[in-house]
Amino acid sequence: MKVAIIGGGIVGLMAALRLNNKGLDVTIFEAKKCGSGASLKNQGMIHSGSMYTRYHPEIVSMCQEAQSLFEESFAHAKIDCKPNLYYGSRSDISSLTSSWENYMIPYTQVCASDVQDYFLHPKENVYVEVLNESLYSTDRIMGALVSDLLSRDVKIRVDSRIAQIDVKHGKVVGVLDANGQNFEADVVINASGLGTKKLLTSIKSSYVDYVLSRLSTCLVLNNVSLDRVIVSTAFRRCTIAPTADSKIIVIMYGAKQHWVDEGSPLAVVEQELDGTRKAYQEVFSGDIANNSYEENYWCVKTEFTKKEKVDKWMVDPGFSNLDHSIDGVSGLFTCIPGKYTLAFHATANLEALIFGSKNEQLPLPGMQVNSVETIDLIAKTPWS
Repeated sequence: MKVAIIGGGIVGLMAALRLNNKGLDVTIFEAKKCGSGASLKNQGMIHSGSMYTRYHPEIVSMCQEAQSLFEESFAHAKIDCKPNLYYGSRSDISSLTSSWENYMIPYTQVCASDVQDYFLHPKENVYVEVLNESLYSTDRIMGALVSDLLSRDVKIRVDSRIAQIDVKHGKVVGVLDANGQNFEADVVINASGLGTKKLLTSIKSSYVDYVLSRLSTCLVLNNVSLDRVIVSTAFRRCTIAPTADSKIIVIMYGAKQHWVDEGSPLAVVEQELDGTRKAYQEVFSGDIANNSYEENYWCVKTEFTKKEKVDKWMVDPGFSNLDHSIDGVSGLFTCIPGKYTLAFHATANLEALIFGSKNEQLPLPGMQVNSVETIDLIAKTPWS
């Protein structure tokens, strides 16, 4: 059986690994380079579920399971850090820690005097460390997945934009690229992130209006080190995370995120950039606040919003797998992972959906780090 996977992000690559392990003939089609979408633009934090106990408790247990799953497959990509530090008002921290106890999320209280090297006004906040969260190098994860797939003879076609899903008599028969070249397939998996909506529009899917992509603005501080992730529990405050190469990624929690489609102009929103810069300078001290060597980039996240768990901001961090037989097209599936943290769960559920199984195998099959050359296939992180 031939499988075409549209999209070479973490979900497309994990899905390819799972289906190849089932003996299927898998080809990945990536419009640019593998990871060029959201996969290489996030901070690499594997969430414990600590920030979802309030609004999205349904994904907390999956986040907790993800810790060991990432450790098992990608230990070489783990960034050595102190425990993640959360900061916020007394009421915010009290509310969160109360819910953490219900979900058995381990944490410890931290004195303001112990964090004064990070904060401009340390006594203005309350602090806790969450003990079961990890930070990973996303490019090392991407490299491991691509290398493993190549060693299994999975075909990866980069710079290969899929323009159309080929359907005949209500059944997927292949895909067509932007040059009109046809590739036969018995199963097509749409894992194209920002490109999802356009492809679903082409088959007149009933799901189209529920696929939303939002653009966020991020900052990168150069030539400055940080020994842990620092997480804001309040909206319009900054979360910062170190990279593996002495840089810091800065995002604003609760910042305005603009809805976009594949044809939208994609660029950093200057107003949000200024707001993020001001927010971190008001909170953090030392090199973090005074660093003038900065870069910026944009990131787009795609979500499926036709679910009960969508919050008042039209956000649902959980994953969705869509079987398009409801649209009269068999053999076509769409995978929208939600959080990077949930990639194992999203692809295990997708595999079960394709094969009609109720038994989801969360670990990846036989992941091994090897030396297959991948440099021409993988995008660079925005801060490389």
